[in-house]
Amino acid sequence: MGTSMKGFDAKFGDLPGYILGITREIWEERGVGPALKRYYADDVLVRAPSGLLRGNSSVAGAVLQTLHEFPDRQLVGEDVIWVGSAEAGFLSSHRLLSVMTHTGSGACGAAAGKPVRSRIIAECAVRDNQVREEWLVRDQAAIAHCLGMTARELAARQAGCDVRIHGQVKFFTPEDDVQGAYRNVIDDGEECAAYRAHWEALWNDKNLRAIRELYRENASVYAPGGATLAGHSSIDQFVVGYLAAFPDLKLQVDHLIVNRAPGVSGTPDAPDALRAAAPSGNLVRIAMRFSAVGAHRGWGRFGEPSGAAVHLLGLTQALMEDGRVTAEWIAIDEVAVWKQILAHAGLPAAAENAGGGGGKCLITQIGQRSAQAPPRSRAPPRSDHECPRNPEPRENPRAAAPRPESLRCSPEPSGNRPAIPRRRKGAHQAD
Repeated sequence: MGTSMKGFDAKFGDLPGYILGITREIWEERGVGPALKRYYADDVLVRAPSGLLRGNSSVAGAVLQTLHEFPDRQLVGEDVIWVGSAEAGFLSSHRLLSVMTHTGSGACGAAAGKPVRSRIIAECAVRDNQVREEWLVRDQAAIAHCLGMTARELAARQAGCDVRIHGQVKFFTPEDDVQGAYRNVIDDGEECAAYRAHWEALWNDKNLRAIRELYRENASVYAPGGATLAGHSSIDQFVVGYLAAFPDLKLQVDHLIVNRAPGVSGTPDAPDALRAAAPSGNLVRIAMRFSAVGAHRGWGRFGEPSGAAVHLLGLTQALMEDGRVTAEWIAIDEVAVWKQILAHAGLPAAAENAGGGGGKCLITQIGQRSAQAPPRSRAPPRSDHECPRNPEPRENPRAAAPRPESLRCSPEPSGNRPAIPRRRKGAHQAD
């Protein structure tokens, strides 16, 4: 073993091999407890939009709950972008596709027996053969769609269960965070500087021209809900949906790294598929972590304005060629966004469930209220990983005439309705 992986198990020749290898040992090979004990620090911090996990045993519990709900889960690694050294520590951005079947009851509801496809991006701070900190975002909206629900319906169900079990709706915000040893890195090279500047112009300054400047005309963006956005118009519609919902949105770039294709010295090799995509050697792979805050004060992707203060934890990976993005993956957990909105609204079903009366889950009332609204003819975005049925099935018994979730109305709060307890810490589901 070369000095580049000093302090790591000899079977790992580089950091991508380590990240892909330990993922396989934990999940597909069912190592769970022993593998987590070996590869995750006892005091590991795992941050996800659903909450903060602290300690190895909490991570093991979350993994086991996910395996109960999706016993055949396979994690298909797509790319690992990384920086660092064995001496100073590594940071990786790992993109993967979760392929599984919903055969156990849990956070996603009663076992449905349906195939599920959902993309994940995870950043790991690694040193001495162990993950010390992790930032993880999975596309729960895609899971909802594969199970015949909207992101809002799944969020309503999870919010009701949170209140019933924990007495409060659970999601992550910076005030819940714990300071770890890792310090963020912002690469200031030409490509990263351009990528960051355009993202800030787009999301902070609301300058939609930045889309045409940053993205190639034929760019593909893989967005929440398993959607594929093809070209400027689709990307524009996606961004406007967020900016309309959160007019005062402020985005902060927290971490930004780059790998270059072979031929540029001092950088990790690109996978074969990426090498073939850019034979000229001009391909650049960028990974970014961002946070954003805003108030839900406008009609947009998240329906009727609620006034809820919302926090986003997001991860991206992008391929740039000659200074422009050709493909991008954006990881935002829209189920967690909806949970924040619903917690602010204070729905009565959740309060009833909190009392242990065994009432209906929130998802039922959400579906009933959605059914009162007339349908609108707007096709859902095309999915880049096919699910067994349309994400908005017409035969859904909870909503006889469903509409795209960005057009659904939130239940109108009433002054005499008890609110869902809003404070939340920790997480109870695995990503």
